Amino acid sequence: MTDRNTLTDRYIAAALHAVPAAERDDLERELRASIADAVDGRVEAGETPQAAERATLEDLGDPAHLAARYLDRPTFLLGPAYYFTWLRLLKMLLGIVLPIATTVIVAIDLLDGTPPQRIVGTIVTTVLTIGVHLTFWTTLVFVVLERSGAKTARPGGAGKDLRSWSLDMLPDVARRTTGLVELVGFVVVTILFVFGVIWQQQVGFVRDAAGDPVPFLRPELWRFWIPALFVLLAAAVAGAVARYRTGHRTGTLVLASVALNLVGWAATTTLLLRGELIDTRFFAELDLTPLSGSWTTTYQGVAVAIALSVLWTIGDDVVKWRREARTAG
Repeated sequence: MTDRNTLTDRYIAAALHAVPAAERDDLERELRASIADAVDGRVEAGETPQAAERATLEDLGDPAHLAARYLDRPTFLLGPAYYFTWLRLLKMLLGIVLPIATTVIVAIDLLDGTPPQRIVGTIVTTVLTIGVHLTFWTTLVFVVLERSGAKTARPGGAGKDLRSWSLDMLPDVARRTTGLVELVGFVVVTILFVFGVIWQQQVGFVRDAAGDPVPFLRPELWRFWIPALFVLLAAAVAGAVARYRTGHRTGTLVLASVALNLVGWAATTTLLLRGELIDTRFFAELDLTPLSGSWTTTYQGVAVAIALSVLWTIGDDVVKWRREARTAG
């Protein structure tokens, strides 16, 4: 069986990553022919095939920049290595997050007896605010990735302080199971979640008679638990970045993910069942009562749902890791 994970395959896959599908076949054929001719010339000059292939690809330089030159596209805020992935992810996030957020806000306003004209204004404000945040944070993450990872090629004559691109940076074609969309989506959702936690405390959907915001989470949590949550989220983001850079799941990364999930689940469930997580004034202001007749019973049901979700996440991660390990082996 032909090895589809050679240096040339990995290089071409990296070069074609941001190229539109309609142009990939032509560019791949041109690249393969050019690389093959250069390798043959080096072999005829006395180099081994392996050394000739490596030297040829190193001479070509960073595949992202090579693709940009082939496509004759300028590199602005986001270069061709990330532009199309950024665009697809942004469209997906806007198509999912905006409708959900708008529905939630409308539902809360209706329950609160807000006049229809104010609801329309709230919808417009919400769509604009969330849309701007989604666009900003998604773009920011890609810009950071672009500046720190993709644009690492050092042109001839560049200073020695720039990080050089090398063939060792090429991801395996066959083994990469963690994509850029997955990474950026997770980072953006995490940022929005942190923003939501802060926003519900400072602004919120619900206000009391004095006009002060009534948070969903108890204010006492800011003394320790919410900062601790942010630390856990930062660790989760670091794990997602490490998984992306590795290209696949490893035992260490899966173990760290399991530990973070269990710690987060234990803390959340304990606070929830003790009645120390949610500020019941939030429900009181909305005139909401538990369907079961008791918030304790409702919290128990939520705790079960959280436990099932965490178990499913852990199980899915472990199963995929074992499957990838068997495939690699």
